[in-house]
Amino acid sequence: MTAEDCATDILVIGGGMAGLSAAVAAVQTGVRVTVVEKSAQLGGSARLSAGMFWAPKDISIARKTIPDADPVLQAKYLSEYLAAVQWMRDQGIHVDEQFNGIMTIGIGFPVNMPQWLTACEKLLAGGPVPATVLLNTSSVKLLMSNTFGVSGAVLTTKAGECFTVKAAATIIATGGFQGCPELVSKHLGPGCDSIFVRSNPYSTGDGYKLIKQAGAGFSSGLSTFYGHLLPSPLARRDVDPTQFIHLAQFQSGWAVLVNEHGKRFCDETFGDEVNNQHLARQPNRRGYMILNEATRVRYALSEVFPNAGKVDRLQMAKSVGGSVMTAETYAELVDKMASEWGLPKSQLTKTLDDFNVASSRAPGHEAILLDAPVGLNHAPHASLASAGPLWALAVQPSITFTYGGAKIDTSARVLTQDGVPVQGLYAAGMDAGGFSNYRYGGGLSLAFVTGRWAAHGAVGDVLAERTAKSRI
Repeated sequence: MTAEDCATDILVIGGGMAGLSAAVAAVQTGVRVTVVEKSAQLGGSARLSAGMFWAPKDISIARKTIPDADPVLQAKYLSEYLAAVQWMRDQGIHVDEQFNGIMTIGIGFPVNMPQWLTACEKLLAGGPVPATVLLNTSSVKLLMSNTFGVSGAVLTTKAGECFTVKAAATIIATGGFQGCPELVSKHLGPGCDSIFVRSNPYSTGDGYKLIKQAGAGFSSGLSTFYGHLLPSPLARRDVDPTQFIHLAQFQSGWAVLVNEHGKRFCDETFGDEVNNQHLARQPNRRGYMILNEATRVRYALSEVFPNAGKVDRLQMAKSVGGSVMTAETYAELVDKMASEWGLPKSQLTKTLDDFNVASSRAPGHEAILLDAPVGLNHAPHASLASAGPLWALAVQPSITFTYGGAKIDTSARVLTQDGVPVQGLYAAGMDAGGFSNYRYGGGLSLAFVTGRWAAHGAVGDVLAERTAKSRI
């Protein structure tokens, strides 16, 4: 496609999991599909992921843990989750058996991401009408039709060429707004624009801005996000993105977390993806993870889930300049944390003493005034009263993708805040809201499923437009 040839049936803005899922499903119906990808290659953040197709275990757990999500969207997504896994297998993509583990509300299927990307590229090229893929191309604004709807978009290339692409349907799948300091600060809070971005660098809120331009509504949850605790200090420029999975400190769910004041600030047992959000609201967004040897061996040395890599996560932290220390007793550890890291010794001692009593369920523990609950999601496994060594690691939060997005229906049609569909506009993946809100409701699998919803709805728009024209 060139600036002189700018028409398609379905325009997909974004070439990650959601965008490619939509494009593949649409191209197989014989319609013309154009995929616009901001970077020089397809795959988005999925290319950097471990390939885990996580989802809530069932609808009852999804409703209990994410009550602010849209129950209708949740139910349809989960009803199609296993079919999404089967689609991968049907394409010859290797998918391991179901894994039950570290994601506190979910189950997962490990998917071979390189095979998935190869399969998508093959299917896009081999459709009845091969898809057009425009790399190094960004969206500038939507083309608004005379009625309340969208008829394509204005695009710009990395070389500076600006042109329009008209389409019967437009699907927005740009991966969230974690890379946009303005939007992160607006929705997550002042100063949060300095949080480490643990994703591809191209998800800078383009989809959010297009959705807003169209007069659409947004879901709740825009102030929440998914990510994992990383070593501190650590700057994005110092890290190869392929290391993101090895630097994530998943073991925080079985550790003790304190802030700069030596106080606990969350119930760690809700899992690292939740602890990560809590730390983002702490002073200077800096925390300290304390764990015993049993926790280190089980969760920081082993492969915590398939494709995560069997690495020494504390050693990985040290290798990139993270602050790590060890001691034989927690009294000794407290001394070192106070002298070397500047934590208040008396407060840290009280915090750990109280935690040990509460976690052991000793008589009278109810009388202890804790800074945060202990063991609401699972029994804590982090007693620091056992024999050493004990470990401490300075940590910081990260953002992999933002929660919340366009208000959509079960066809992924974008809606106004009052529920009126914006004709010809769809949103999928992290640009679509209603699934996650503080707790994690899905990532890769959610993007895949909603991408297919958008494709089916968009194909319907194309066929309806063709039928209308044939009657003229």
